[in-house]
Amino acid sequence: GASYWFAYAPPQSGWLDLDTQGSAFDTVLEVYTYDPPLLGYASLQSLACDNNGGPDGRSSRLRLRCETGRTYLIVVDGVNGARGLTHLNYRLETNGVVVVPPQAGPAPGPFAVAAGTRLELTVGAEGSAPLRYQWKLGTTVLETATNATLVLHPAALDQAGAYSVSIRNDAGAVESGPILVSVWLPPRVELAADGRGGRLRFAASGQAVVSVETSEAVVGGAWIMAARAAPGGAPVEVAIPPTTRASFFRIRID
Repeated sequence: GASYWFAYAPPQSGWLDLDTQGSAFDTVLEVYTYDPPLLGYASLQSLACDNNGGPDGRSSRLRLRCETGRTYLIVVDGVNGARGLTHLNYRLETNGVVVVPPQAGPAPGPFAVAAGTRLELTVGAEGSAPLRYQWKLGTTVLETATNATLVLHPAALDQAGAYSVSIRNDAGAVESGPILVSVWLPPRVELAADGRGGRLRFAASGQAVVSVETSEAVVGGAWIMAARAAPGGAPVEVAIPPTTRASFFRIRID
């Protein structure tokens, strides 16, 4: 069966607790270390191994002393060649204090905001304090964005995209899922002064789809699609014809 290998370098010396609870198959858990340089399997030193030590009788569980400055190789195998989705859970206890690795909550959103407005992005996080944050837009690290909440104010068209945040503490790090942000330009209406109609001009940015619908009555009237702007497309114009009857327009952001 397949072996899953993980490298762990403890930030502090202490007791490391490992288990595979939540894995989809019967696991075997083993931990190695080595004295550099690592030249192959012959360099590995086995420290501990467990099969079925978890509370469910199928998962594995280990507790071992680890030292800062060393690298530990954690291996998850399947009994009789079993394989599938594996969960490796760990926590580090230093000086009697358990340091719990961070966990990120579900990514919020998606968000669609008007340019010039304010947007705050926050991802719920758990783990031992202090937690440290680093936000990214796509693959670009936002050097000054190191708070739990990222504030976009005023939101600009070039700030549309997929955001994520890396959350760290002394036990490890985790990265949130993508947070999709679309920024759209408020529509601009131009009406002729002589009553001969006019035009409504609008555009979309990021992932937003902006639509304009028209009706002859706000309440009870049928709303008809007049135009739609795709994300990142050229500005779209809707003609407002001259008429003696009232016309109503509404904007939809999808």
